[in-house]
Amino acid sequence: MIVRGYEVAGQPNSALVYLHEVVQLNRDSRVRNVLQHHHRHLEKVSRNLDLRVQAALDEQHQELRFKRLSMDMLRECMQVLEKNTVAAELHDDDTGEHCYRVGALAKELALKKGMDPEMCTLIDLSARLHDIGKLRVPDSILLKPGRFTPDEREIMQKHCEHGWELIGEGGLAQLFVAQEIALNHHERWDGNGYPNRRQGNMIPLAARVTALADVFDALTHRRCYKEAWSIEDSLREIASLRGKHFDPELTDLFLELVPSLQARHGDLDKYLGTEARKNDFITDRERVARELKTDLGTFDVRR
Repeated sequence: MIVRGYEVAGQPNSALVYLHEVVQLNRDSRVRNVLQHHHRHLEKVSRNLDLRVQAALDEQHQELRFKRLSMDMLRECMQVLEKNTVAAELHDDDTGEHCYRVGALAKELALKKGMDPEMCTLIDLSARLHDIGKLRVPDSILLKPGRFTPDEREIMQKHCEHGWELIGEGGLAQLFVAQEIALNHHERWDGNGYPNRRQGNMIPLAARVTALADVFDALTHRRCYKEAWSIEDSLREIASLRGKHFDPELTDLFLELVPSLQARHGDLDKYLGTEARKNDFITDRERVARELKTDLGTFDVRR
């Protein structure tokens, strides 16, 4: 309207100037609108990002709290199970260190196999519980120096299933590897083991690793039914069972591992039993036996 008025008044130059100003104002207004819209959008995006970041942090903190709680529960559960395992092992091993030596040796074999370090540590902890099922086997069978009758052997072999059940009572998913080891550590590569006659790769890897460590430690230490074998004789026995009792690949690795550990650490029992000497139950028992000047072999806490 104003531009048209200038034109009617015969002032075209003024009309052009005003028109230019109107166009510029319109352009500036649009730019401001665009900028304001952009700023509002950025503020909204920033608020959303802040909310997402906060939500992510909250979720991470919650997850860390859950993991810490789970680890605390796992640690407490493992401590209880380890003490029960040591009590079970005292039937065969006067020192109570067998389960720790087996765990440590199984971890070393798993590392040599190239397994993930965290899994190797889990195998160490889990393998310590492999014989916890012996708690449910009568002393009359566990301490028998001679051969088992068929009925006694059947009862003895149930310790694998008892172990699965006892560990499962903890209700922690992290104990599943321990359950697998307890159930399967007496299975054989050729399928002639127990309790389920699994064979080859159907046997969980953690159980195959533990089986080698368990048999080696049993061979090299005195039991109520046998004297201790030398390391050399024990390794020859294990080599003879390659592909029969034991996983062939793991057997080859194990036959290399033990001599290398001997060369590196000297006393294998001392090295593999390091964690056992941190167990209050074991150290207290040794202390009481020393104070009473009693041999550990006759100091039986089970009676």
